Amino acid sequence: MSRRALSPLRSLGAALALFLSLGFFAPARAEDSPDGRTALRLGGGLGLMNGGDLSRGFRGWLGLWEQLGSRWGVETDLADGGSLWGPALSADVLFPLTSWLSFGMGAGRETAGVVFRSSAEGNGGLVPESQRIEISPEAVPVRAGFFGRIRLTDVIDISLHAGASYYYLARARVVYRREWEDYWEEDRYDLKASGLGYDGGLGVELKLGRHLSVYLEGRASRAALGEFTGKVGISSSEGGEASREGTLYVLDYGLGDGRTFTLVDVLSQPPSGPAFSRAEEAAVDFGGFGLAAGILLRL
Repeated sequence: MSRRALSPLRSLGAALALFLSLGFFAPARAEDSPDGRTALRLGGGLGLMNGGDLSRGFRGWLGLWEQLGSRWGVETDLADGGSLWGPALSADVLFPLTSWLSFGMGAGRETAGVVFRSSAEGNGGLVPESQRIEISPEAVPVRAGFFGRIRLTDVIDISLHAGASYYYLARARVVYRREWEDYWEEDRYDLKASGLGYDGGLGVELKLGRHLSVYLEGRASRAALGEFTGKVGISSSEGGEASREGTLYVLDYGLGDGRTFTLVDVLSQPPSGPAFSRAEEAAVDFGGFGLAAGILLRL
């Protein structure tokens, strides 16, 4: 076949490709009715995780050591690592119920982390010279809920959603290391649980075409999970290793001077005695607030 014979075919192919691309990315109009399609919603962002008793209780250990050191004239510097921050990913399939309301099902992955530190050098071994607590919770929630849109213009909508999540895999890892001048010890916590939570979001959706939109939204969730169980691996510079299993408990512990410290630990049963004004199963809150962006593909 000659080059001249192929030329019309190439022109036709180029025109068809241009037509399809314009059809996909052309601004949406009301008469196109794209809202009646099943859609895939993908997103990701950064979130603040509450932590609950997990972060509050491990921070309490540093406060307790600080108070004990002050009794013996030791000054301790605490470096508060701040809050639990981390990335969050999500994927949902939306099934339209009306032109503005859909029912969605999906899953996500949430991780966060924070490090607390303290130092008390030159204390003669009365308290650890340095302490480091690294907290790393993660979860995989499966959720279902309703997604709605409020039309502002032909290409801009207010988007909102609310629903329930089941955290079938919620995990908390903690590494607590204490160091003296010539000795160190380290506790490694690995805990798991599952339970229900709730989430919602509010944002803006921009239509780029009949099949494609982008969105930006703020999210909020609540997921205070209890019954965290697992084990603690204990090691030291002397080479000894041990472990214990149990449930994560939150304890309010008093030193007898009017001060009470909130602590957490893994125990086979809750402690008792006048020093413990509270001893119950800890609640680790995987909920919080965040900002996310993503795409909406209408299938």
